[in-house]
Amino acid sequence: MEKFNDDLGDLSQFKILSFEEVSKGFKGNKDLFEGIRTNKTFQEISNEIALSTPFGKNSDFYRELREIITGQIPKL
Repeated sequence: MEKFNDDLGDLSQFKILSFEEVSKGFKGNKDLFEGIRTNKTFQEISNEIALSTPFGKNSDFYRELREIITGQIPKL
């Protein structure tokens, strides 16, 4: 173990972080997923992408969204 520590060399240039500093994250308290988090469903996102292509509503990835009423069996 002593040899292992000797191989590391001088570590004085590195700062030891406290738990509080680590819990802040690398960019303060910012949520790293803030830019990609959404309340949209996969199908809504897929439709947005499909509509942005030249195929539009004719894209294989586009599905018309239907409101599902409780107790109703949706058509696939």
